[in-house]
Amino acid sequence: MNSIHLLVHIYGGQDLFVNEYRTLLSDRLLLSLDYDVTRELRNLELLKLRFGESNLHYCEVMIKDITDSRRVNGLINNKLSIKKQQQGDGDDHENDVIINSFILSHIFWPSFRIETMKLPAFIQKKLDDYNKSFQEIKGMRELKWCHDLGQVQLELEVNDQILNFQVSPSRASVIWQFQNKSVWSVEDLSTELESTPSVIRRHLLYWAGQGVLCEEKEGEVFKIFEKEGMDDTYHEGGVFEEESAMSSMKSQKENDLEVVWSYVTAMLTNLGPMSLDKIHNMLSMFMLSGPGGGGGAGQSSCTVAELKACLDKKVKGQELMCTGGVYQLCKNN
Repeated sequence: MNSIHLLVHIYGGQDLFVNEYRTLLSDRLLLSLDYDVTRELRNLELLKLRFGESNLHYCEVMIKDITDSRRVNGLINNKLSIKKQQQGDGDDHENDVIINSFILSHIFWPSFRIETMKLPAFIQKKLDDYNKSFQEIKGMRELKWCHDLGQVQLELEVNDQILNFQVSPSRASVIWQFQNKSVWSVEDLSTELESTPSVIRRHLLYWAGQGVLCEEKEGEVFKIFEKEGMDDTYHEGGVFEEESAMSSMKSQKENDLEVVWSYVTAMLTNLGPMSLDKIHNMLSMFMLSGPGGGGGAGQSSCTVAELKACLDKKVKGQELMCTGGVYQLCKNN
């Protein structure tokens, strides 16, 4: 029995397996910031031999969207560069910002959570100019931006330190508001950014966790963190920068391990107790090797050691039992 057959068995049928593959493919493609889909295309061709082209048509369109995006994005940025040279230099903010995009055929992709938020005016102008150029190329078709799916390379100066972050446009918009006003209430900021208090609070708590903001009045007010008078609950010096630079990768790794756990649960439920090596071998073929192999930077990957740490954590939480190196679900699961 090969690995694909086992995975189809775990999911309970071919349709469920293909739908799950489509969801995982979506996550991988959106991490391919260099538009490189070589490995995913090769995997898709192999799966088409097993399941047929018609069952994987949506996945084929998704990959084509990424390859087409590379070409269209290049055309648009060339047009914008020429216009910028003809009109002369804009302000400093506009000179620093370059927009790159994935242009997706939304009916073929899994549903995305759409988070609406008002962006800084100069960023919105950039997006509007990009959209206008896209309309000129594609015959008046219009782009709908998904602010919470993008990534922004952000550099902040906090307490004489330069910190680098990679965050969503929504999260960047929240911290941008503190440039001209050092203290914001959750309510006022949600009104300013035309978003909900729960969404704004989530982003504010992220920045507080990075040591950029601090909370006041039981989390209803946030202000720029100032080093003077800080207590032992805050880290010193360059630790902020190290944690900030790794925050996006760490968050992605945590998400990956949650996906791993869902697979492990399904395998142990359907196939019974398994050793660490057997679990890893089954997972690595399908979902753990990033494009290009070896779990490159920015791609989904999980080593045997990371998988063992994840499983051992579940053992401590009494969700798994491990006897003689063989894992099985606890009976109360």
